[in-house]
Amino acid sequence: MVIKRPTAMTALFVGVFVVAMACGGGEKSPEPHATKAPATASPAAPAPTTVATIAAVARPAAKDLGPGFPLPRATGTVLDSAILGNAEEENVRYGGTFRIATQFSDPLDPKINQNSISPDGTFIYEKLVNWIAKPNEVIPDLAPELAESWQVSSDAKTFTFKLRRGVKWQNVAPVNGRELVADDVIFSIKRYQEKDSIRAFSFANINALEAPDKYTVIMRLKEPNAFALHELFGNYEYIVAPELVAEGGGILTTKAIGTGAFILKKFGYRQGASYVRNPDYWNKDSKGRTLPYVDAVEVPFIQDRATNVGAFRTGQLDVPTNTILEDVLQVGKSMRIRIFHTGPPIGSNGLSFNTNKAPWNDVRVRRAFNMLLDKDKFGDIAWGTGLWAYGTPLPWSFVSDEPFSLDKLGPYSRYNPTEAKKLLIEAGFPDGKMKIPGAMPTSTTVSHFTMAITAQAMLKKEGVEFELRSMDFAAYNSFWFQRNYDDIMMTHPPNVQANLNWFGQFRFNPDGVSNTSFIRDPEVIRVIQEIRLTTDPIKLRGYAKFLWDFDTNGSWVVWWPASVSFTMASDRTRNYSRRAGAAPQLREPWLADGPRTSP
Repeated sequence: MVIKRPTAMTALFVGVFVVAMACGGGEKSPEPHATKAPATASPAAPAPTTVATIAAVARPAAKDLGPGFPLPRATGTVLDSAILGNAEEENVRYGGTFRIATQFSDPLDPKINQNSISPDGTFIYEKLVNWIAKPNEVIPDLAPELAESWQVSSDAKTFTFKLRRGVKWQNVAPVNGRELVADDVIFSIKRYQEKDSIRAFSFANINALEAPDKYTVIMRLKEPNAFALHELFGNYEYIVAPELVAEGGGILTTKAIGTGAFILKKFGYRQGASYVRNPDYWNKDSKGRTLPYVDAVEVPFIQDRATNVGAFRTGQLDVPTNTILEDVLQVGKSMRIRIFHTGPPIGSNGLSFNTNKAPWNDVRVRRAFNMLLDKDKFGDIAWGTGLWAYGTPLPWSFVSDEPFSLDKLGPYSRYNPTEAKKLLIEAGFPDGKMKIPGAMPTSTTVSHFTMAITAQAMLKKEGVEFELRSMDFAAYNSFWFQRNYDDIMMTHPPNVQANLNWFGQFRFNPDGVSNTSFIRDPEVIRVIQEIRLTTDPIKLRGYAKFLWDFDTNGSWVVWWPASVSFTMASDRTRNYSRRAGAAPQLREPWLADGPRTSP
């Protein structure tokens, strides 16, 4: 469970925050280019790349991120003992039942699972490649999983995968433990291309799939994309068995069979699930030992926060869900618990402007709004003293070797109400004052409500009236997908698809649903096109710096500080933690009171 203040706000969150605004006009100020785009010809396509065969997907030990990372300053509390989740592979015990709650009850079929955040799939299914958290890094990378290795053509249009031999489906009818083959992979990818798939857009660039033999898959793209694997397998695009889909009439409802570490024993919508160890699982830990370590996993469905905390206190859960920082502090006073922090946030939410209309097409107004928000106070109020990091348009590791302090984020990111009011007066707002009627969905999360009322109070102090009213969530949510909001909306935070191409397409593609500022700039378009064609780290850093400067100098978004996340677990839990951008590997936890020293 990720612990935040005052509630969970993950990188996979897909909600929105829309604000309808009635504002005065003002002459449009010329839009400055933050910096000249890297002047390059069409970049050279990447040389053929081969990922070496790896016998097992081992997780490296994490390292402390050093003094540049804003570690929690809540001294004198249980948080003083919070650590990064280093691998715990000494004195491993086997056996026992691991108990982790969930507040989600999503479909078992990844083709239609919109949220992709229920733990159900990660127990059962696997992908061609998976995310691995890199030591001392904010961004994870890809590692082989069902694909033992892969090769990328020089034009970044053809990907050739070599599958692991001897990987077996779980020994459950109708698949019955047969070997995983190339046709299974092609079947699954084609399912994601179908019109009723929520992943159809991501897989639309695939032109052809071939299986020259049972252990080789060739994927040919319509357009080159050096980052295709990050975007095709960046979430929960699992490989599923054709026999199981046929048995279910084309969809997976209450039954799931994969190649993963655990076999589904029982599943009930809004009830939870239980799993047992897969005795034929192929993967090993970094020391060559059999995985998984535990015999069973119980996942009760618990939405109520108090019930979660009570179950954790009484030993019914090893990892709770839907808890807040105050719960951790209180529980830590009366019982031994283990706490991990995940590392710096990948990104954050913010207020994004519809620059197709006045006054948001005037850069002076956008800059003024950025400077009216005291980000230091905002972080402390919304997330708690020291439990946050500055929000930025891209992860800082794309442009820097260390996290950014506020003075490095650019002049318009700093709190400067005097200069902000001057800009508003220049833009046509008498006395630098504005009135903003806003809207929130009736079912918004506590985290978004807290951020909204925090911003409301801080803006009011500066002469900006920011009113909030409830709005039906379904209608409200359509603003996001249709991009038909009037003035301001909340940005969509990034998910695990954390590479520069994904961020570039996500934030700056003129036709992208997440280009909430309606940015349409020819230099930006050229840069995000060129990013797709190179993996050269020097070129990518130059492109990242251009996008960073363009965003911050143009003040397209008011980036809100992001919370630092924690994982809380029982004292007997070992080797269970989250790293920024990478989900916990549920095949790897073990219990200190496990009854055996071997499988």
